[in-house]
Amino acid sequence: MSRLIALTDPCGKSTQFTYDDVNQVSQLTDAINGVTGFTYDLNGNLLTLTDAKNQTTTYTYDNMDRLATRKDALNRTESYQYDLAGNLTQFTDRKNQVTTFQYDPLDRRKLTTYADSTSVAVAYDAVGNVTKLADSANGAIEWTYDVLDRVT
Repeated sequence: MSRLIALTDPCGKSTQFTYDDVNQVSQLTDAINGVTGFTYDLNGNLLTLTDAKNQTTTYTYDNMDRLATRKDALNRTESYQYDLAGNLTQFTDRKNQVTTFQYDPLDRRKLTTYADSTSVAVAYDAVGNVTKLADSANGAIEWTYDVLDRVT
């Protein structure tokens, strides 16, 4: 099995990689011997990342193995919610600011609404080309296409 065990940059600095029993990177040792450790769940999802300063970031996942939360070493949390099709519908950042996402029946993002109530709407033509981006704070941009789907 081919695995990357070391990576050397143009300055000759080397990073070493260690793997667990199922070939996931479990440890990374940088050029100044800083060690970053990784742990995973049984599905291969990253559970923890402990950096060279011993600061740990933890991750949780929903029952579909999609990222649900990310908590950093300062106990700041980001959270993610999804619809039944797997589209990200809500993101809450470390400051508890919420961004929401809406999709059309073809699972294309049609509206993003930010914590400050500004939004970006996207319109598509019949073949899926983006025809309009409407930013509530800055106006809109529109595109047209020729029969070969090139912007005109």
